[in-house]
Amino acid sequence: MPMKEQLLTLRRLYRFLILADEKTAAPLPYLKRKAHFTQVDFWWGFFTAGIPEPAVKPWFFAGEGRPRALSNLMNRTVPHSLPLKLERVLEEHLTPEKVLHMTLWTASVLNHSIHAAVLHGAITHLEEQLHAAGDDWEFDTLYPFFAALRPRDGEENSLPIGGLFLQAVFRFTMLGLHAVYGSQMLSSPALTILRSCTLCDPKLLWQAARSTAPGLREREYSSVPSSGAERKGTAPGETALDQQLVESVTLSAQAALAQASSRLPCPGENAGWYVVANWMDTCVNLNDQPCSTYDGAQELGTVPNGQLLFVLSAPGYRGLHDNPGVWGQVLYQNQMGYVPMNLMVRLNIDNDPKKTLPNDAAES
Repeated sequence: MPMKEQLLTLRRLYRFLILADEKTAAPLPYLKRKAHFTQVDFWWGFFTAGIPEPAVKPWFFAGEGRPRALSNLMNRTVPHSLPLKLERVLEEHLTPEKVLHMTLWTASVLNHSIHAAVLHGAITHLEEQLHAAGDDWEFDTLYPFFAALRPRDGEENSLPIGGLFLQAVFRFTMLGLHAVYGSQMLSSPALTILRSCTLCDPKLLWQAARSTAPGLREREYSSVPSSGAERKGTAPGETALDQQLVESVTLSAQAALAQASSRLPCPGENAGWYVVANWMDTCVNLNDQPCSTYDGAQELGTVPNGQLLFVLSAPGYRGLHDNPGVWGQVLYQNQMGYVPMNLMVRLNIDNDPKKTLPNDAAES
């Protein structure tokens, strides 16, 4: 398929989140500044929030490089871009419960200053662009379903702000799941079930989220929604501010690399870059021992969701939500401590701390 066609793809959705085609280091305004996600990193975290890492790892990592199939998966460069074995994995694991986990994970790495109405409006605009282009027959066939997920008149007043925001994130999650299926999105039994599940009701979605993640907090905004995404007609100095942010992000990443390099020249087991992803709360504890405070450790501080960390050693790490009792040693703000690996997502960044953060190699 020619890339000039406007299709619903994982790459297009990632670009939507960063809103900067040439600035992959500047995740503005939807992704948190400290996440440092590349395209592959983001979707790896997205899928492993609900699917065991070993089940999807073969399609994201292949020895020293990445499989060509991954580029096809991100871009839908071939009609059947979803590999058969990966399709079987998705069909097995894509239950409403797992999709709720994916939605909560996505919410945990988005910028908390984004107003729910702004995110809804941006997603609607993206859908309208795809529909108007008319290049994606499968998406056009399902367009009424995606339109039905939008807030109805008066719904903004009947839902708490947190519920309205989560409704927008669920819309994005459903777009991502359909994008990974590509031309097979209409034939998937799992997606057919998800399109009629209770999570499509924003009130039931919010209830399920609060039940699954009791620590989920309400959101607070100023009275005037602002996306920070508009580049034309903005106040003077915005471009300079964006540039300062890019420089700040780059410096913080270089500082983290330097710290990891100076403290542990020979990293231990499962050493590498991770992102905090505790969607049941807003952070993880940094303790002085590899155990919880209930077991006698002293809390040195907390590390917020979306924070990029270089883990020096994490024996036993198996993936997000699959590591009870596994703690990783980290250096954070000049403190050596331990974080619970059960709430960490491994990123596809070179484990050599002397190297800089790479660009996304999967884009074509």
